[in-house]
Amino acid sequence: MAVPARSTTERTEALNHALEARRRRAAVKAALKDRQLDLIDVFEMAEEDPVLMRTRVVDLLCSLPRVGPKTALRIMTQADISESRRVQGLGIRQREELVAIIGSTKKGT
Repeated sequence: MAVPARSTTERTEALNHALEARRRRAAVKAALKDRQLDLIDVFEMAEEDPVLMRTRVVDLLCSLPRVGPKTALRIMTQADISESRRVQGLGIRQREELVAIIGSTKKGT
């Protein structure tokens, strides 16, 4: 399949759109790390934000304090979630299972 030819303007717009998406994901992951948000907040925000819907669950888990790649994969295995799963692909029970395993990570709770 050939890549469609795009004008310079179209390429620039696509690059800007991708940059904004990366910044949005980075901001949410930083808020998770700083305990300003927890998984429940992110799942609620993702309902209205297509950028967050396409975020990999393992990346969100790795953003939590004291959770690295191995721990994130262990949590996902425990919740019976594929390591390639994105937020949009999580069912209600899978979300509830993740929240039950992780608990609240917000400051003051």
